[in-house]
Amino acid sequence: MLPKILLDSFGFLCKHPGFFIPKLINATIWNFIYFYWLRGIFYFISSYDIEYLYTALTALPIALVFSQVSIMLNSMYPVLVKYYKEQGLLKFSYAFKVALEKYPHAFVGYMVPSTIMALLIMPFASLVGYGLFIGNIFYVYLGISFSVVIVFVSGIVFYFSPTAVILEKGNPLKAIKKGIGMGKRNLREITFLTLFSFALLFTAFMFEGSFKGLGFAGFFVGRYVGAIIATYVTVINPNVYLELK
Repeated sequence: MLPKILLDSFGFLCKHPGFFIPKLINATIWNFIYFYWLRGIFYFISSYDIEYLYTALTALPIALVFSQVSIMLNSMYPVLVKYYKEQGLLKFSYAFKVALEKYPHAFVGYMVPSTIMALLIMPFASLVGYGLFIGNIFYVYLGISFSVVIVFVSGIVFYFSPTAVILEKGNPLKAIKKGIGMGKRNLREITFLTLFSFALLFTAFMFEGSFKGLGFAGFFVGRYVGAIIATYVTVINPNVYLELK
């Protein structure tokens, strides 16, 4: 089943490059936010002018607002994939309408796993900070190692959460629970897909930094390449969910 799903998901992108649009829009928004923030930090470090620090800090509330836009753009993918599998078409207006209506559910679908993961990581993040403070690299590596394990396990447990809250009707917490149950019944497959997704996202992250030599243009090109790779991961998730349902 997995090879077929991975190939089908890749085929979706090859036949209909429109799948990349929401991710590229999202990347464009964040490109400018990051650039605005980095520009302020760079000039502050160069001149120690406090106004540049204030400029950089204004990026934080902007980022908070646009993080909600990102949730809606990512929430379009379960709808796009489902409609494409059923009708063979991409319908962005319909996907955006559903994502907008389901925004409260999508918010819960993203925040519940993120909050649980953050709470679990907090002691180990503190261990990293303590290790840096006393200069003990062992504590730093130990804290990072446990944090990575928690992120990976959380990725397995909540693998279907962002998709389930969009495609399932009713209470989003029940949808998350259903997604967790589906993951437990297919634990081997979901573990592989989580590992595969992490590997691809890490590759995307590496691509983002590999164009630094191009300067300003490289900053944008790298993030767009990363967004294209991340789109594949985002398409796989609802495709698997619909196949297992």
